[in-house]
Amino acid sequence: MKNPFGSRSKIVALSLLILAMIIIMYNAPSDIKYWIASSITFVSLVLINYEYFILYNKTKNK
Repeated sequence: MKNPFGSRSKIVALSLLILAMIIIMYNAPSDIKYWIASSITFVSLVLINYEYFILYNKTKNK
């Protein structure tokens, strides 16, 4: 955990991206809404879990 702000900034960027997609979804048709919502939540969850997995392995090895 040399740089805790690196992972935090990535999570903040992901949350801002999710907020932007939510704003876009309110103006989109319903089919596009469900597709964007499912894809964005899936990608953000995968990225956050991947980030914590890397951090956990780095701290476990040391």
